[in-house]
Amino acid sequence: RVTIADLNDEALAAVLAERGAHFRGVRLDVRDRAGWQRAKGEAEAAFGPVDILVNDAGIASDGKTLAGLPP
Repeated sequence: RVTIADLNDEALAAVLAERGAHFRGVRLDVRDRAGWQRAKGEAEAAFGPVDILVNDAGIASDGKTLAGLPP
C-alpha cells in the first residue's frame, strides 16, 4: 500500500493509472508544511500508520531530473 505525492497533477494521474488498487495519490508541494500534515493524515486514513517514508523531490541542484543523471 503506497501513497504517491506529486506537485504535478498530470504526472501523478499517469503514474496511478499504471498501478493497482494498493496505490493512491495526493497533490503535495514539498515546501508546504500544512500540505505534509494533510498528506500524512490522508495516507494514514487510507492505509493505516506509515511504515516507510521515502523523500525524493526528483530535481537535482543543477535543474536536471534525478532519473536523467548518469549512475
